[in-house]
Amino acid sequence: MNNTTERLAARRYGAAYDRLNRSAQEAAERADALEEASRLLEQVQQQMKDPSVTCAQKKAWVHDLLKDSPDACALITVLLDAKRYNLLPAVAEEVRALADGRCGIIRAQVWSARALPADEQQRVEQVLSQRYGGTAKVQFYTDEKLVGGLKILCQGELIDGTLQGQLQRLAQNLMK
Repeated sequence: MNNTTERLAARRYGAAYDRLNRSAQEAAERADALEEASRLLEQVQQQMKDPSVTCAQKKAWVHDLLKDSPDACALITVLLDAKRYNLLPAVAEEVRALADGRCGIIRAQVWSARALPADEQQRVEQVLSQRYGGTAKVQFYTDEKLVGGLKILCQGELIDGTLQGQLQRLAQNLMK
């Protein structure tokens, strides 16, 4: 997302789509469907962004690929009509965030130097659930550049508990 106007537009489309939901379960299902639709449309991404392809052709592909997801199809058709198809990934993220909020789910990303064993992963999820007050769903990544510790991105907060981060903070404090 490259500007504030596009972020606001994605939020508005996501909020409008979210208002279709009558329950947290329905919100989660619609978010899943929109994410799946976005993945399916990646198959024809080049054509979807090609200005020489007519809007009618694009809508036909969308209707063909998403015949089992009428709500997602309708939203994407609206985006096409508004010439805002490029917002689809951001809208899908917004819809997921709204659904997660309804369901009490907190999404996080955690990087470590080595793959964490299952018990350590569970511990990280428990700590994040307690800290942020919900059920943490964590994606774990390895980054060999990290010497030790964890880097966590959750709810827009970056927690750098890596050795490199600690050394940088120490150096900054010594420079003051």
